[in-house]
Amino acid sequence: SIESIGSFAFLECGELTSISIPDGTKLGSYLFRSCAKLTDVRLPADLTAIPDGLFDSCAKLASITLPQNITEIGQFAFNYCTSLTEIDIPKTVKTIKGYAFRNCASLKNIDVSSASEIGDFTFQYCAKLESADISGISEIPAYMFEGASLLSNVKFSDTITKIGNYAFFGCEHLPSFVIPKTVKSLGDYAFAKCGAFTEMTIPASIEALGDGLFFGSGVSNVIIKAEITELPASFFDSCKKLTTLTLPTSLESIGMGAFAECILLSEIPFTAPIKHVGDSAFAGCRALQNIVVGTEDTTIGTGTFYGCDALVKVNIPEGITSIGSSAFANCVFLESVTFPSTLKTIESSAFASCKKIARAELPSGVTMLGDSV
Repeated sequence: SIESIGSFAFLECGELTSISIPDGTKLGSYLFRSCAKLTDVRLPADLTAIPDGLFDSCAKLASITLPQNITEIGQFAFNYCTSLTEIDIPKTVKTIKGYAFRNCASLKNIDVSSASEIGDFTFQYCAKLESADISGISEIPAYMFEGASLLSNVKFSDTITKIGNYAFFGCEHLPSFVIPKTVKSLGDYAFAKCGAFTEMTIPASIEALGDGLFFGSGVSNVIIKAEITELPASFFDSCKKLTTLTLPTSLESIGMGAFAECILLSEIPFTAPIKHVGDSAFAGCRALQNIVVGTEDTTIGTGTFYGCDALVKVNIPEGITSIGSSAFANCVFLESVTFPSTLKTIESSAFASCKKIARAELPSGVTMLGDSV
């Protein structure tokens, strides 16, 4: 009788289609990796853990019955099982390690509600996944559903404390949802390219916000109740439907590209003076009618107002000593600019393609002009 089968034992056995493993057999990791024609597997009934990479890249495996007493599914266990359409996860499973179901491109529904621990990248690029129950975990891991473009229904606990980096990146069919008031952290690009999002509220419980949170999403109305001092880089970048915002009075700084390409945003309702504005913060905001300059800034950064078509008259405040490269480039309807007496430098292409500016008076203190200003 067989007592154990070592790791990689059947690696790339390209003609293996079916296998039945006796009860009591211990299994090594990556046992059936790249068994391209494997479709029928019977695992030992007394198996308590699915080893790492057990079925990694078994492209023809469409379904499998898991032993009813397993408590753990290892990392990469079903990675690139691109034909896997369904799998019942026993309620005994408590741990699912990272990448376990990554690139299961045919998987439509998954219930892992029994698991209290799920690793990063678990369902990344599950392109046909429509619903998932992850209600047993307290944090949504990084890259959990990245690229699950058809995902429209996620059930999670109302006591979660964190949504990780890129957790829902590219979930184009996922509708807006209520972020629980227990959440303290929203990771980088967590909701980026969520095209079905419309209205979202960032609760007061949030202590940390990541870069690009709503990058390329469909949000039109966002309320930020969290007492943040900085809006992170690329936070609303390419939110082409964004028209309405509620910002906290605590906000002091606007990160690089935070509002870039928000083409419908005509005004930004800051409730207190902004101390710092990052490069490209408002680039491509075609409807923006007034500029915002940080009260503690001495420079208008590179590309800050690039392509802001609605700007007609600009009054640059005193204290600004430098206007960065392409700061107002392609502001095609800009007619007049008033410069401060403190200005010393205008860098290359700062006003490139601003063809309606017929005349400009530069202060006597200007000592440097870049190319193609």
